[in-house]
Parts: sequence; structure tokens; C-alpha cells
Amino acid sequence: MASKRWLSWIGIDAAILPLVLGRSWSVVAAPLTPFCVGLFLSQEQQGLFYLFGSILAIQAMFELGFGQVLMQHFSHDAARCGSITGALAEPSDEAVSRVRLYFRVGCAWYALLAGVILGVVGPLGLGFIRATGEIETLAGPWWLLVGASAATTLIQPIVLLINGFNYVPFVNTVRTIALSTQNLVLCLALFLGAGLY
Repeated sequence: MASKRWLSWIGIDAAILPLVLGRSWSVVAAPLTPFCVGLFLSQEQQGLFYLFGSILAIQAMFELGFGQVLMQHFSHDAARCGSITGALAEPSDEAVSRVRLYFRVGCAWYALLAGVILGVVGPLGLGFIRATGEIETLAGPWWLLVGASAATTLIQPIVLLINGFNYVPFVNTVRTIALSTQNLVLCLALFLGAGLY
């Protein structure tokens, strides 16, 4: 009880606490990841490890900020979708219809983006790998990364919908757990000799 009062006093609520914990974990894990990469990967693999991440970071450029716009539309109509959000107001058919439309448009956009990742970024990266002469050892990890990135892109509309409907504490908790697990699994996999996989 005293801890809840203390957290409330400094302005940390159920939506912010997972973010604070996640950022605190990042401070600990940030030096751990490069240490494990440097310890368990060869110099060539280290360069490719960071190159893979840089190439896939262009998906943020392809998104063009659409996610923020979509979440704003979801949150604007969430209050009018009473039965979904638990609000006291009667749900508006227009608002529910708009949310469905936004969700369909979001799914189409992110499916297109996932297709670009699979159909354009994947083969371009494979061409780069082919130029290094290590196609047989690097193609598997590359396609695994491209596939995971495309899958993550496909679930974006669902995450935006949940966020827009004010389930921010839930989303932040899931993100914090994912971030923490990601770092631990990466270091464990490197330790066990997974290499670029």
C-alpha cells in the first residue's frame, strides 16, 4: 500500500511502471548485448550482425508514421465505442464502423509493408550476402530475420488498436517482458553457439 502511494506521489501509474522497468532493464542489458556479440561472434559475424539490424531498420522509414496516425484515429473513436471500452455512453454505430474501417486499412497497409520486407528487402539483402561469398552460411539467418520482421509488421495494427483503446498498461507490460526476454535469449543463444541465428 505504501509503495502504491509513493509511486502515485512521483507520478508513476500502471501504464508508466512497465516502461520505467523496461528502460531500467535496458540500462543493464545495453552493455551486455555488445559484450556477448563481441565474445561469441567472429569479427565478420559481428559486422553482419549489426548490418542485418541496420538494413531491417528501414522498415520504420517505409511505415511513414502511419502507426501514429492510426492510433490517434483509434483513440479518438474509442470513447464512442462504449460496449468495447466499458464506457458508460451508448456505443455509436458510426464510431464502431470507423474503427473497423481504420483497422482494415491498417491491416492492408501493414500487409503491404510486410510484403515489401519479404519481397524487396529480403532479396536485396540476399544479394548483398551473395556478394560476400558466404551465401550458404548466412542465407538461413537472414531469411529468419526477414520473416520475423515481416511477422512483427503484420501484428502492428492489433497493437495499435489495443493501444488506442486505452489498454496501454497491458501493451507496455508485454513490451517490457518482450524486451527483457529478447536480450536474455540473445545472450543465451550466443553462448550456446547459435552464431548469427
